[in-house]
Amino acid sequence: GKSIVSDTFGIHVTETTKCTLCQFPYPSHKFTRFFQMAPFQAWRNAWSASGGNDMPERLLKGTYNREFRRCQQCSKEKDVEFEVRHTLEHTRSPPGCFTILVQWLGADVSSEDIATLLSLVPLAMDLSLVIDIPNVKPPTLYRLRCMICLYGAHFIAIAFNPTVFQWVQYDDGQVTALGGWDGVVEKLKEGRFQPEVCFYERVVA
Repeated sequence: GKSIVSDTFGIHVTETTKCTLCQFPYPSHKFTRFFQMAPFQAWRNAWSASGGNDMPERLLKGTYNREFRRCQQCSKEKDVEFEVRHTLEHTRSPPGCFTILVQWLGADVSSEDIATLLSLVPLAMDLSLVIDIPNVKPPTLYRLRCMICLYGAHFIAIAFNPTVFQWVQYDDGQVTALGGWDGVVEKLKEGRFQPEVCFYERVVA
């Protein structure tokens, strides 16, 4: 049967993998993704390697579409590079929400790393640059709407409130208006709150 969670957050993809050395394709398989894992270090390294000029979506895609392992066809003794592609199933629509799950190296993150992460997190993004969406005319736009952030063992939520048209912090029973995005960046840097989960809402014309 239908699932609200699957319909809202699920990205139903076919994963294909091939060796970049010999172009040998491995069997594809289908599964449902509910979030995009984004290791902070890999994200930051991709950004540095691009000279800080590449699009956020391409950097995000770069955190998952390359892997290194043995190829049964051409390299059984040494790891080689594989290309990984995720393609939305042609019978499925893009999800109503897209979620990025940030993987940090630890819980004690510097203000500088938090600032770097926030510079990589796009306020608006085109999902068709992260995964292949064959049956929808690009762009497939999403806007950042909420982040769950962590300091120590304490979580806060920061969400965009369209009624007051500003970002708002929810900390247990306390609600604080932060204003524009610059206010969010300053709050997280000063409090060393690590963004853990970023929620994007699809923009439907």
